[in-house]
Amino acid sequence: MFLSASHNPFAAAVLLLASLGTFVWADRQDRFPDHTSTAMAVLDNGANRDAASPPETGLPRIIRRAPDGMFYVSGRINGHTIRFLVDTGASVTVLTPEDAAVAGLHNAPGSSARDITTVSDTISGQETSLAHLHVEGRDIQNLRATVVDTRIGVSLLGQDALARLGPITLSGGTMTLGQ
Repeated sequence: MFLSASHNPFAAAVLLLASLGTFVWADRQDRFPDHTSTAMAVLDNGANRDAASPPETGLPRIIRRAPDGMFYVSGRINGHTIRFLVDTGASVTVLTPEDAAVAGLHNAPGSSARDITTVSDTISGQETSLAHLHVEGRDIQNLRATVVDTRIGVSLLGQDALARLGPITLSGGTMTLGQ
């Protein structure tokens, strides 16, 4: 039977994550039983930094694999913390409607609807502009993101943002950003 978003939105969301994500499988010893270790390396979320001081740079961030096999980081948009799945297979950064609303994001001036093609489907969204996305001790400026219409469960940190963080290395149960 063919699965479509109109028949089962939850299944469509799961398929969306599966098709956008790059799945990294590890041996059982690489998995971490402690569910609190999802984003171990978020060392500076910007909350205590003086506005005039530059963001930290050059320091690699080591992130441990979550129990679900994925890597997550926390980012800050407009002073609000957003949980991102690090998605090396997504070319663009994608926000859930809920995360966009919490961060007070609106459509970018002159923005238009944007279709994102995945392996199994095409989903619709609206472009927005992030003046500052603070993630892993770095400030990413002027990043365009897409707020999708479909509920995907978690926002995705795509290649457009990851390229600005520096090199990415995967080794066992860890991901190193910005070596």
